[in-house]
Amino acid sequence: MSVLSLAPGANGTVVFHNHHHWVTETGDTIVLNDAYATAYPSGIAGLYAVSYTNGVTIGGGTGRFAGATGKIAFYGAVDLNRGQVILRYEGQVCHP
Repeated sequence: MSVLSLAPGANGTVVFHNHHHWVTETGDTIVLNDAYATAYPSGIAGLYAVSYTNGVTIGGGTGRFAGATGKIAFYGAVDLNRGQVILRYEGQVCHP
């Protein structure tokens, strides 16, 4: 994951503009379209709960994922103090 930008949001939230890319053990890739995640303050400075309100759309890939489509939902935590992100995901990859 690459963070493209950070911006303050409403009520102490932080909005992340992110670029995700997945590479499988065999070297195939799944390309995910850039997306925005909202991070909600936890009460501990620098620690946020994060979610992608609209999910992330799959925009293709390589190898067995060439032409793939689908949508992935993410949620997790961001620790800005340590520069760490933990995400869980669920969704479906559709093959052409």
